[in-house]
Amino acid sequence: DKAGTTGIYAFSQGYDVLDMIHKIVTEFYTKYKRIPNGTEMSKALLKMKTHKGLSCEITIGDDRKMQTEAVLMQIKNGVPTMIEE
Repeated sequence: DKAGTTGIYAFSQGYDVLDMIHKIVTEFYTKYKRIPNGTEMSKALLKMKTHKGLSCEITIGDDRKMQTEAVLMQIKNGVPTMIEE
């Protein structure tokens, strides 16, 4: 699948993970005026329960697995539009 659904899903998941990291680093830096080390980053990720993702909200269960709803989107004039959840 060169540019189909697998690529789009991987992109949105990758974006969401980077966004989660960015949020943690920003909040940590605001509080402590430095970036978190690996241990601090891990602790913050373990505390995270939900995250507003690119296409839907991500819930992180007690088993630390990410849960998302299936979302069908269409690109209209370069803007992603939700068709169905």
